[in-house]
Amino acid sequence: MTRRSTAFLAVVALGCSTSYVEGRYSCTPGEPGGCPPGWVCHESDQRCWSGPEDAGADADDAGPDGDAPTDVDVAPDEPDLPVETSEDGDSVACTADTCDDGNSCNGVEACGTDGSCVPGSAALDYTECTAASGDPGGCFSGACDPTLQEVTIPAGTCRRGSSWAGPGDPDYPVHEVTITAPFRIDRYEVTNARYAACVAARVCRAPGSKDSHTRNDYDRLPEYAAFPVLFVSWDDAADFCGWIGRRLPTEAEWELAARGDCALVEPAACGDEDLRSYPWGDAPPGCALANFDDAAGGGPCVAGGDSDAVGARPLGAGPYGAGDLAGNVAEWVADFYRPDAYETGCAAGCTDPLGPADGPERVVRGGSWTDVAADLRVSVRASAAPGTRNDHLGFRCARNAP
Repeated sequence: MTRRSTAFLAVVALGCSTSYVEGRYSCTPGEPGGCPPGWVCHESDQRCWSGPEDAGADADDAGPDGDAPTDVDVAPDEPDLPVETSEDGDSVACTADTCDDGNSCNGVEACGTDGSCVPGSAALDYTECTAASGDPGGCFSGACDPTLQEVTIPAGTCRRGSSWAGPGDPDYPVHEVTITAPFRIDRYEVTNARYAACVAARVCRAPGSKDSHTRNDYDRLPEYAAFPVLFVSWDDAADFCGWIGRRLPTEAEWELAARGDCALVEPAACGDEDLRSYPWGDAPPGCALANFDDAAGGGPCVAGGDSDAVGARPLGAGPYGAGDLAGNVAEWVADFYRPDAYETGCAAGCTDPLGPADGPERVVRGGSWTDVAADLRVSVRASAAPGTRNDHLGFRCARNAP
């Protein structure tokens, strides 16, 4: 630490100032308020630094300047931030407002009990927070990310299956499923940004392709950070969820999140009125509700056919607020797949089912941007070999409610 910054910290103890960490806080270049006062958001890494991005190159060319003050720091540890003083020269005691930057995740500073601003502790990734927009979210790389929201699904009973299915169909027969404990499920499908952090931590395997159906470098360009990760296998999805202390939802949990408890529709007891066709209800799909191949409406909802940003169609959310349960990308769930699982394991109704004990394939739910309207129905069951990695299959995580 330089001589000047040591003196600077001595002033900190007396009043309002701060102790920021170089490169710790994420930001968006050009967006005001993303960095501490006087700091710069670098384009190269989207992080906050106390000097401009080319400061190193400028320093190499700089020579002695006879007009420059003699106490200029070559590389200060702290930014030159003003310290408020009263008329008699004493430092002004801080308040919560003067210290707090409004970001509950990055731990920039807090107002200490002695009236001085002191460094805070950054919240762990996935800690619940409120974004500047007022939306709930989760802490991620020092910022509050709204794409990390979860929804809580209360314990309850739903009708499962299709009334038009017959023996031998994978969604036959209609039956009741009860989930006895509340759980949480991601409001949105896991994004490129979230999954990339797991890859960077050397826990998750990189996606099987860096491109999507129509986009190059889909998995790494910032404009696709909030789009669902693609080319991930069942094991990749399970590894990611385990990394953040979560798991893949069971097929029954996924359907309860998409279908809703029978008590949501009068009468409270389960009946045919509870067999909603889609997460939003019985209205036919359109591009305002889901990202799919809208053959009746003129073609794919995304030009050329491809994924879209998670949560881009809030009108299509399920009864508890989970988005993209129909369309965008299909989703891995925890269960092994057997086409007769309902007939052999749950025909008379079941409680907290986990699906078959084994099998060559895993259940896939929700339809994708490649599917037509009929394949977006809540009841539709699909499957894939667990090693499958393609451009229309992703996932979301779940966990037991605290």
